[in-house]
Amino acid sequence: MRYPGPYSLELLADLLFGVGFDRAAIEAFLEDQALNDVAGDLPAPASKRKDIDNAVKLLGKRGKLTRELVDALEAEPSLTPLTDDLDKLRISLEFIDPIDTLLSPAELDRVKCAGRDARLHQGLAFSRLKNRLPAAVRRHACRVVGDDADQLDAWFDGANRQVVGPGDDVRMLDLLEVAIVLADDAGKAALENARARVESTVLIGAIAEFHAGERGELQQVVVEFGIAVDANEFFARGRVALGRICKISMSNDDFGTGFLVGPDLILTNYHVMQQAISGMRSPEDVRLTFDFRRENGQELSGPRVKLATAGASDANPTPWLIDSSPMTEDERQGRAADIDQPTSDEFLDFALCRIDVAIGNDNGPHGGPRGHFSLYPSGPEFAFTKGTALTIIGHPTSPENPLVSRPQVFAIEPDSVIAVNPGKTRVRYRTNTLKGSSGSPVLSPAWQLVALHHYGKRLQYNQGIPIAAIATRQRVKDALIGTNGGGE
Repeated sequence: MRYPGPYSLELLADLLFGVGFDRAAIEAFLEDQALNDVAGDLPAPASKRKDIDNAVKLLGKRGKLTRELVDALEAEPSLTPLTDDLDKLRISLEFIDPIDTLLSPAELDRVKCAGRDARLHQGLAFSRLKNRLPAAVRRHACRVVGDDADQLDAWFDGANRQVVGPGDDVRMLDLLEVAIVLADDAGKAALENARARVESTVLIGAIAEFHAGERGELQQVVVEFGIAVDANEFFARGRVALGRICKISMSNDDFGTGFLVGPDLILTNYHVMQQAISGMRSPEDVRLTFDFRRENGQELSGPRVKLATAGASDANPTPWLIDSSPMTEDERQGRAADIDQPTSDEFLDFALCRIDVAIGNDNGPHGGPRGHFSLYPSGPEFAFTKGTALTIIGHPTSPENPLVSRPQVFAIEPDSVIAVNPGKTRVRYRTNTLKGSSGSPVLSPAWQLVALHHYGKRLQYNQGIPIAAIATRQRVKDALIGTNGGGE
């Protein structure tokens, strides 16, 4: 059985004290609810607040804080107007589900299963987790007596009910950080994926909720994530950038991520588009979906466009394909060259494609022009200085199905750049990406496009193609004539 945690007890005590309950009112209410045994066991009278605290703690300890009791409280004339506050109490007591959660029910179930796989509900691992549990998680979670597995679930449930605002300490992240350290290998990877998902939810949510008047709170978020730029500019540019990124599908299968580099030009990996390029799948079946994101716990999807296949012929079966270059054979087989070795500029793993609608000229979800990323920055070429922060936004695949993509996931790492190879055709970085993030843009702290993500070695590094290596190709240059290099 679950018992209310400290936060629930404090919330109820605050409500009762705020509407003027005293000892006499408490006793009368308990007797009306046939809880004479609780009324009779109340400690000796003290101050009004102490009497309320004692009564609430006794109700919690005896398992009497039920759904029916909260409904009866709402019927009290002084509490009837406080419906929203009572619903917060119901949420904290797990009687109703919150509207917003960090993880969906399915994702939360996967985290709980990962916790069990990692043996966090057993023996020494459970004892260590309990001792190292962040105070905020302990305060908001229900208590469980005698069932460590259910207590583990209760900690995750309590952390997940948080509605996170800019600058807030995120209870789920704090809990996952401790859990990952203590986890057995069997569940560690799933817990790490969950952490990445929560991080992306927090930052994308903060961008989506951007308002110019929140400078102080936004600055706190930016500082916490190691981004040394103006907070207002960072979040405003981030909202625009999200609208330029799309999910790439063929028939009913998702293959990766792409992004606008011209009003009607999409850049992605060669290996993402390979089946369409080779003719294994029809280019007519390719769909590019923009604004596929999660908001307020729901998946939302924006406009879908197609490749510009008009004019295809036997002589020119891929008029939509402007330029492309494959990955190396070693990379295809999972054996990338060491970063101190050169890689030929004929193997850049990219495909520049034309779509049938100049969607970059339309307004994006932020209300202004969607625009597109620039392959030709106005300043000097990005230096990839070791330790520089990098951000990646994309559509990784679902853990259950490698041909189903997730809504936009945001990954950021303040100490990201590891090294660039000779010739500057590969860059390695620490920014975490989930499986299936191929074709995602790699962005600087100023949201400048600096690389195309294409490859990674789990728990070792991720790797991209510096965008300058792609921008020097003549067909790419010719395609971008008239686009002024592409926005920002």
